[in-house]
Amino acid sequence: MNLFMQNINTQVKTQIEKLFFNKEEKNKYNTDVYSNFQLPISYLEQDTHMLSESISKDLELTPSTINVDNNDAQSIYEFFLSPSNQFGENVMEKWKTHYTSNKQFIEETKDIITNFSSMGNFTMPVSCDRVLAIWKNIKQDEYFLQKYHYMDWEMIKHLNHSRPFLQSTSTVHLFSPAVSLMLPILFFIFPFIILKVKNVPITVSQYISLLKTIAKNHFFGVAINAIENFSLTNFIYLIVSLGFFVFQIYQNITTCKNYYHNIKNINNEMIDLRNYLKYSIQNMQNLLKLTGTKDKYIQFNNVTLLHLENLLRMKDDLALITPFQNNFKKFTCMGQLLQSYYVLYENEAYAEALKYSIGFEGYLNNLQGIYSNYIDKSIGMCKLGKTNKFTKQYYPVIDSQELVENNCDLDKNIIISAPNKSGKTTFLKTTLINIILTQQTGFGFYTKGELQPYTHLHCYLNIPDTSARDSLFQAESRRCKAILDKIQNENPNEKHFCIFDELYSGTNPDEATKAGIAFLQYLQKFSRVDFILTTHYINVCKHFSKSKHTRNFKMDVSINQDGTFHYRYKIKKGISKIKGATRVLKDMNYPDEIIRSIENK
Repeated sequence: MNLFMQNINTQVKTQIEKLFFNKEEKNKYNTDVYSNFQLPISYLEQDTHMLSESISKDLELTPSTINVDNNDAQSIYEFFLSPSNQFGENVMEKWKTHYTSNKQFIEETKDIITNFSSMGNFTMPVSCDRVLAIWKNIKQDEYFLQKYHYMDWEMIKHLNHSRPFLQSTSTVHLFSPAVSLMLPILFFIFPFIILKVKNVPITVSQYISLLKTIAKNHFFGVAINAIENFSLTNFIYLIVSLGFFVFQIYQNITTCKNYYHNIKNINNEMIDLRNYLKYSIQNMQNLLKLTGTKDKYIQFNNVTLLHLENLLRMKDDLALITPFQNNFKKFTCMGQLLQSYYVLYENEAYAEALKYSIGFEGYLNNLQGIYSNYIDKSIGMCKLGKTNKFTKQYYPVIDSQELVENNCDLDKNIIISAPNKSGKTTFLKTTLINIILTQQTGFGFYTKGELQPYTHLHCYLNIPDTSARDSLFQAESRRCKAILDKIQNENPNEKHFCIFDELYSGTNPDEATKAGIAFLQYLQKFSRVDFILTTHYINVCKHFSKSKHTRNFKMDVSINQDGTFHYRYKIKKGISKIKGATRVLKDMNYPDEIIRSIENK
């Protein structure tokens, strides 16, 4: 007996600690709803490569990587994936982490996207906001058990699985106001019944005496006593008792009303969830048919199948839920309704499957965006081969009416010279963006392309001074050294692609030219390394004018009669002789005195 009481005391203490002190129990489901889903590329056992955060930021691949000062700008993936709902927008962030050199995976992904129309209709029966709201209500409400009047003590939580018990508690909550209002009437009836059963003559004195005994702890008992023994104290006690009686009735009515609305909301949520599950299950089954023969999608398919089984079980659990109605038949189903809702709250496998389905729907929305862009000819499909070239590639962030297409052939390394604002850096970024997109999906912002996938991608853009007090030149040199170390230390059969924007611009032009020439001479010795460089240093361009491994290009710019520049943003062979710094200062309305001083020197 002592051991039993000790266990009871321990359980009570634990529950009190959880209720008042333990926040971890309450917030255990407060996690990212998209965390459970991973893109198929992340399941590859080999040839999957991490895309550095610096590249994602430099290229502004996703909304989270866009400069905070440019709120109106759209990211690359917003154009490429064209998400049309909240799920797609959030899953879009997952694309910035991986690319692959696995040709089979890229070919299989191309086949999936080109045949995506076989997936059928993508009209969600329930809005994304509604699905997320249901998830939040079930999994992120720290007062879930208290709100819906479930048993929250560990020793009796098993009762939340009992339909008869939950039906009983529902009955109590719904009829408690009626009981409160009927109780005074019953008090007046009970004395007649008791006296009749005891065969006692029914008189006023006997009736009142028995009524006082039965209702002594109720307001009516207090009222009778106050009337019989009137005093100021009894009168005050009567008023206080009346207040408590009215408040109790009000509280019971409010509880009943809230409970009724909660039951109605639960019913509606479960019907909406069931409709969403039917839709998502169908989408999973359709995609599994499309990817079933794809060897590089096996692990992704296995994970999807695992969650699909739990989604099917969840749907079956909700199969008997009917639309909410105010009738006796629906009232008798409340135990079943509450039991099913609690299972959704408690079952971890269901939670993981639901999270996975939300990410999965976002992924499908992204694939649909790629497919639509391909059908509209906004993007092109790339062939995997032995050369690296893109035909009519373009930078998508620019307004469609101002788009300029350029060809890019990486059979040799490329050095681009031109004045500021001519589009040199845009050409760099466009090429690297298209390589990344192609090595993720087989598509990119070009008419057509051919690519031999790269293993390593290196980006030398927007080099900042560091918090370690490195100068700009030190930061640039450190980035170049990291690239060299990667090239020298990795497998000699692995390919590298590098882009360099204004190499070594953090030091004086003379030393920058010498350092740049030496660095590029060393780099071009590696046949497995391709690079594109932009520069203002003409001597760098001239040094490589006769190189067998590197070619000079320039951006097409002409000077108007008034001295302004006409930028065509087209790339062509040659070395640019146009100096554009003064033009930039003029366009920014620098004082004439400064401009004349520059021009006269």
